[in-house]
Amino acid sequence: MKILKGYMFRLYPDKNQELLINKTIGSSRFIYNYFLADRINYYKNTKKGKTAYDQIKMIPTLLKEYPFLKEIDSCALRNSAFILDNAYQNFFNKSGFPKFKRKGINGSYKTTNNKSTYKGKKYIGTPQKYYFADIGLRNARLNFRQQEENHLMENIIYNELLIRGYNVDVGVVEIREGDSKKKLEVDFVCNLGSKRYYIQSALTIEEPEKASQETRPLNNIGDSFKKIIVVRDDIKLWRNDEGILIIGIKEFLLNKNSLDL
Repeated sequence: MKILKGYMFRLYPDKNQELLINKTIGSSRFIYNYFLADRINYYKNTKKGKTAYDQIKMIPTLLKEYPFLKEIDSCALRNSAFILDNAYQNFFNKSGFPKFKRKGINGSYKTTNNKSTYKGKKYIGTPQKYYFADIGLRNARLNFRQQEENHLMENIIYNELLIRGYNVDVGVVEIREGDSKKKLEVDFVCNLGSKRYYIQSALTIEEPEKASQETRPLNNIGDSFKKIIVVRDDIKLWRNDEGILIIGIKEFLLNKNSLDL
């Protein structure tokens, strides 16, 4: 007979960590209450509702208006919008109307800022990648040179994932080939709450060699989170033999639920 034992651990932060945690709790509460008031006023004036994605777009402006928010984990701020969104969904399912949060001993926040590891596979530290927040400004700044379609498409996918509230990292998978190790890149590792997606960006995977190049990193990730390849062509989404979803960039952008198809 097997006997299973459970252990409970409590971690005590140092003074600096405790200060940062308290600041994050307070700022997350501030964003939640701000967005709740915004939704209430917007409905009174327009008789229409707002989504978490609508309100996440307000965060850059709030960072300028309230500089103290810049000290806080941006993932925690974005998650406040989704927590409020869940409260509204509960309300529509006959629960109570969302209430403003008050300062108290039960303060908390939720973050998806995970910089550690997944199944033993480390996130990439270097080389760094840089993306433009506005592709039009990027093109103008470069005088419309360097129009690499694959780079532009990857930048657009990255921006869309941020708009949807995901915490986005670049990933690397280490595999062994004989006596040597090789690193395979995963374009995007996306986290939101308990959800995680691994996404590759590719103009096309029609050629077997290109298909193998894009699927190989995904096939070597040892967990069951969803793997996706976004391609340029306007195609009907399909899954390969390994269960990887292949979807066109048009459907990915226009369908906000495209990652869950």
